[in-house]
Amino acid sequence: MAGVDTIEEYKATKISLMEELDRLEKQSEQMQPNSDIAKKKMMENVQNVYNIITSEECTVVQKNSAIKSILEKVVFSKKDNHIDLFYYLDAADLME
Repeated sequence: MAGVDTIEEYKATKISLMEELDRLEKQSEQMQPNSDIAKKKMMENVQNVYNIITSEECTVVQKNSAIKSILEKVVFSKKDNHIDLFYYLDAADLME
C-alpha cells in the first residue's frame, strides 16, 4: 500500500501524536506569564539580579549583563515622567 498506513500503524502514530500534544500543552501552561512556575522562576531571577547589582564585588559589566538577563526593554515617557519596564523569562529557564 503506497503511502497508506495500516490500522496498527495509524493507531501507533495517533497515540504518539496525542502524547506529543499533551507534552506541548503542559509545556505551554508552564510558560504562561501567570503560571505559578513562571512567577516563581521570575522572582528567583529578579532576586539574583538584585543581589548582583547591589554587590560591591561585581563589576559594572557584570551588573549590566545581569539586568539585561531579565529586562527586554525600558520605555521612558518624558511627557508623563514615567518609566515602563518590560521583563521577560527565557523558556529555557522553565525547563530546568
